[in-house]
Amino acid sequence: MTADDMVCDFCSAKPVVARFTIPAGGVAGAIMDNDAGESLLVAHTDDGEWAACAECRHDIVQGDRQAVENRSVRNFPRGPMSEEFARMTIRTLQAVFFSQYDGSIPSASL
Repeated sequence: MTADDMVCDFCSAKPVVARFTIPAGGVAGAIMDNDAGESLLVAHTDDGEWAACAECRHDIVQGDRQAVENRSVRNFPRGPMSEEFARMTIRTLQAVFFSQYDGSIPSASL
């Protein structure tokens, strides 16, 4: 996979301009239900490498998790999934990253 093929692991945008590294092996798992009757098992084992677009890189470094989440929800290819459900899913997955992120600033390159 080339850098041109990569998408941001946070919001799915292109191009990717940076890579955050956290300890590998973090796991997120949850069964989520919402008022619309949707149910989803979210399970994610992290490899420790998180690609980021310029906007997500900036917001992560600034500590603005809400901006990252909001952008991710807007870009999430959810099909018939409700926005509420997409937000819960994204928040669960991104919690793996944020629980291990040490505040280090990656260079704006891959």
